Amino acid sequence: MNAAEASLRDLLLGKVGDTGSSVQSKAKQRIGHASRAPDPSNATHQALLHDFLDHAQPLYVAGPDGTLIAYSRAFADIHGELFAGPANLPDLIAEVRKHETEVRRTDAVTHGSSTRHYMSRHFQIFDDGGETIGFGGVYEDVSELANITRKAGEMENWLQDVIRSSSDWVWGMDQNSNLVFASSRISEILDEPAQSVLERHLFSLGDFDAHDELAAKTPRDIEQRAPFRGRMFLLSNRHGQIRHIVLSGVPVFDDSTGAFRGYRGTGTDITSKVETERLMNAATQRLEETYSELRRRNEELQIAMEHAKVADKAKLDFLAMMSHELKTPLNCIIGFSDAAMQNVRGPVGPAYGEYFESIHKAGQHLLAIINDLLDSANLERSDIAVKIGSEPAQKLIEEAVALVDFSAARNKLDLDGLKPRTDLVVKCDHLRARQIIVNLIANALKFTPDGGKVGVDVSRPDDGTVAITVWDTGIGIPLEQQARVFEKFYQVEQNILSRGVQGTGLGLNISRHLARLMGGNLTLASVPGKGSRFTLTLPDAGIPETRNR
Repeated sequence: MNAAEASLRDLLLGKVGDTGSSVQSKAKQRIGHASRAPDPSNATHQALLHDFLDHAQPLYVAGPDGTLIAYSRAFADIHGELFAGPANLPDLIAEVRKHETEVRRTDAVTHGSSTRHYMSRHFQIFDDGGETIGFGGVYEDVSELANITRKAGEMENWLQDVIRSSSDWVWGMDQNSNLVFASSRISEILDEPAQSVLERHLFSLGDFDAHDELAAKTPRDIEQRAPFRGRMFLLSNRHGQIRHIVLSGVPVFDDSTGAFRGYRGTGTDITSKVETERLMNAATQRLEETYSELRRRNEELQIAMEHAKVADKAKLDFLAMMSHELKTPLNCIIGFSDAAMQNVRGPVGPAYGEYFESIHKAGQHLLAIINDLLDSANLERSDIAVKIGSEPAQKLIEEAVALVDFSAARNKLDLDGLKPRTDLVVKCDHLRARQIIVNLIANALKFTPDGGKVGVDVSRPDDGTVAITVWDTGIGIPLEQQARVFEKFYQVEQNILSRGVQGTGLGLNISRHLARLMGGNLTLASVPGKGSRFTLTLPDAGIPETRNR
């Protein structure tokens, strides 16, 4: 029995002071205070009891029937909030009587905007003979403790939320390295509940990476109670898969004794990062190997290209030399055959005349082939220079028409379109521009069937050029071959409508190169069965030709 309970018992027994007078019969005279009897013999004791109840914590004394006998001022202040009606206190006392033991309660009392929290003990009061003579209750204001507890709960909930939302595994182990706490995040790593690892030794889950110098020294750091950070721990889950965990931990010591209690720390699963780095390293290695192989092959290709350049130069030099050497005797053959055809040294028989005519045509054809080969070789060696001047377009066309051999087509084709009238002037190399037009007209004659038409149109587009278009109503060129007709040595597939004149496949290739050297171009538009249009564009000189007509 503590001092308060003893005082309450004495109050019930009327043993306040030495007078032995009963306080019970007088306690009801003023609520919250013991009765102050006018009896001078116990006035001092009554005053002491009154002051005690004024300054005491909330407490009360009730008789055996539950009627309040005395209570402190603090109890009077909260009585209305603690007990909604007069029957509540007897009910509480009845509960104490029923259980024959102390009853504890917690209550919250609100005054305005503030709330106070109380813990109370309600108990029986016995006389010296063990008989129940009343009941008492003592209230303790635990508001500060309640606030601290509430804040601690809020902090705990906050920490739990942080732990649950964190990507890290939070752990704790005792002084024997047995896990005593593991956050739920570890269940994702191990693929089993977090509770399954509790009381298990840390090293039963895995080991620190022996290939990592820093991680390998972690067990020694733990023995020395040293903190560690960023150590690679290889953890094996229940499927036998190795997970890479970066562990950090700090030692924990008892605040009062300083005794070592274990470690607390975090672990971060970086398995995906490690696997990604491994794949990247493998890819980098493969890339380096591929690069080395490409560099080796590039070096081999460079050597091969140098050899090819040497061989190509030798080929071009050979073609140029041979073309030049062949042209000299060929010119003699053409010249003498032409002289024989014109009876310069006297008449020749008809049979010999046909021979000389055939020799002359063959010589001209062979000369054209040699000239094409020579031009092609010179273009590749960039040995062809053009001399740009202003030339009337009509003059170029007329000269080209005069140089074309019409013997096989003059009486079988409509050639009226080869006489355009124009005063446009172009910038070009006179001989090269005429060469292109001759080649285009010759091709048109070759691939136009009997009864067809061949002609030349001249126009001025709005792009600062003059367009000279050689057209025909011949066999045309299929779309899939149009992009290739300008390639070297490429010939359109032979057709029965062709007049059987063989070529080198260099004419259009050379013509386009020459056109571009003069600042122009050579293009094609063709429809199979309807004909083709080859257009030579040259810079517009802007000076109309003046003619006497």
